[in-house]
Amino acid sequence: MIFKNIAEEYAFSIWDKKDLSAIKKFLHPEIIIHSLLGDYHCQEVTRSIVAALLIGFPDLVVQNKAIISEQD
Repeated sequence: MIFKNIAEEYAFSIWDKKDLSAIKKFLHPEIIIHSLLGDYHCQEVTRSIVAALLIGFPDLVVQNKAIISEQD
């Protein structure tokens, strides 16, 4: 699967389908996410943050206008 397809499937699974199991499928167990709110380490912390966002914004849907992927 090319990177663009993986990015699309990840975004669709998490944000549109609200499938938090996609975090384990797509993210490294020791992932570090850098954000404006701070750095988040590991899948479980990421899962907690995504779950909180989905509670706060239950109608959230991601619409990717463009995905840049080079040298798949």
